[in-house]
Amino acid sequence: MNINDRLDILKSHCFGKDLEDHVKAIREHIEEQDAIKTELYEACKRAVRFINNGMEFGYVSMPEKPDSAIDTLPKLKVIIEKVEADNG
Repeated sequence: MNINDRLDILKSHCFGKDLEDHVKAIREHIEEQDAIKTELYEACKRAVRFINNGMEFGYVSMPEKPDSAIDTLPKLKVIIEKVEADNG
């Protein structure tokens, strides 16, 4: 269900000033969430670049199993791919 569907449902239950207040609050919340998503996406990209540069120059070595840190780089890349796919 996209935002327009949600707004249509809201419109069918609210009227006048009440509706305007709800719509404004929803739009503000979406903008805040989009900003957070962008910040996290950029942080993940920087972390991948940092790890890759560290490995390339010998400052960072990939951990060995069973160290859970071994999954860090692949998980960051998956997050980046998901965000990029969502953004089309």
